[in-house]
Amino acid sequence: MKGFEMTLQIIRNIFGGHLIIKLILTAIIMDSFFGCVRAFKTKKTNSSIGIDGVIRKICVIAGLTFMVLIDYMLNLNLTEFIYKILPEKTFEYIPLKHMGLTETFGLLFLAYESMSVLKNMYMCNLPVKKIWLWADKFLHNYTDELPSTDLTQEETIRQIATNITESSKSLKEKQEAEA
Repeated sequence: MKGFEMTLQIIRNIFGGHLIIKLILTAIIMDSFFGCVRAFKTKKTNSSIGIDGVIRKICVIAGLTFMVLIDYMLNLNLTEFIYKILPEKTFEYIPLKHMGLTETFGLLFLAYESMSVLKNMYMCNLPVKKIWLWADKFLHNYTDELPSTDLTQEETIRQIATNITESSKSLKEKQEAEA
């Protein structure tokens, strides 16, 4: 049992100091949660999309694990390299003193997971439309995985019909209350 406890302590020491890993794991959990809520709300489930998402999340965690081990073994610090590439103002928002492979790729993984969370929140009709439209417009040139924000003709008609139905119900309730 002592060997197992020692192994757990080593894992905690290696992974415990990485804020970026905690943030990514939180984003993965939130993305999974909002993905399930979205599937429940829209009553549309697609097992191939779900399986692809799970595989992607497993690969992100495996990739981060590999990068943590490389950073741990080689004690990589890419801070100066990153400072030369990114604008200086960037580091006012990202206060990292040490940037190894884990932090560098972790920021990319975090951005991807955050976009997925935002997409699922938007698809659940949460009030993030302006943020999603800005992000969609900004990232449209870099990926084709983002869903289109343009409504199809069928969706537009369905949305209009829903609005008319809700308006007529409100009007009917108002008339009944006055009578």
